[in-house]
Amino acid sequence: MLIDLKLGRPVPVDRNKADVIQSRFDYATWFLNIGVVSHCVFIDECGYNIWTTRSYGRALVGDRAYKQVCGQRDRNVTIIMAISARTGLVHHSAEVRGMNNQRFNDFFVETRQRLPPNDAVVFIYDNVPAHRDANQPSNAELKQLPSYSPFLNIVEEAINCLPVELMNVNKSLMKICNYLLNCNKWLINFRLYLLIAQK
Repeated sequence: MLIDLKLGRPVPVDRNKADVIQSRFDYATWFLNIGVVSHCVFIDECGYNIWTTRSYGRALVGDRAYKQVCGQRDRNVTIIMAISARTGLVHHSAEVRGMNNQRFNDFFVETRQRLPPNDAVVFIYDNVPAHRDANQPSNAELKQLPSYSPFLNIVEEAINCLPVELMNVNKSLMKICNYLLNCNKWLINFRLYLLIAQK
C-alpha cells in the first residue's frame, strides 16, 4: 500500500497562487543571474520565550509526578540575525521586546557598518509589517523575498535549529549562531529551492 497516515501540515491558501509562483520564479531568476555575483546578506528575526520547564519527573511506580508552577511565563525575546554566504554571521541581536520598523532600520545601519564600506551589498528580507518602509543604508540595495517563501531565506534554516541550541545555557548567542552557520547543507538546500522555483 502506497498511502500512509501522516501528520497534516497547514499550508496557507495563497502559498501556491499563480502570482506567488511567478514572483518566486522572478526572484530565482534574479538571484541566479545577479544575486550569485553580489554580496547578499539575508536578514530575519524570530521570537522566543525563554521560560522553560521539565516535562518529566521521577516518582514511585504507580504514582504520578507533580511539579509546582507559578502560572506566569517570561517575556518574549526577539533574536535577529544577518547572514552572508561570503562572511557567515555578520551581525546579531537579542532584545526582550518585539520588532518594529525603527529597530529594524537600526539593525540595518549596524549591519552595514560591519561590512566592507566599498562593497555593494544587497539586503534580502521578508515582507512582514515591521520590515515595510525600511530605510536604505548607504551603498546598499534592498530586496524583499516573495510572499510565502521563507525557504528562500537561509536565516530561516538557522532559526529552525535555534530552540534546541538555546536549551544549552552554557552557550552564548554568538557561539550558537556560529555553530549553526557551520551547516553547509543550508546553502545546498537554498540552491535546490531556487532551482525548484525556476521550474
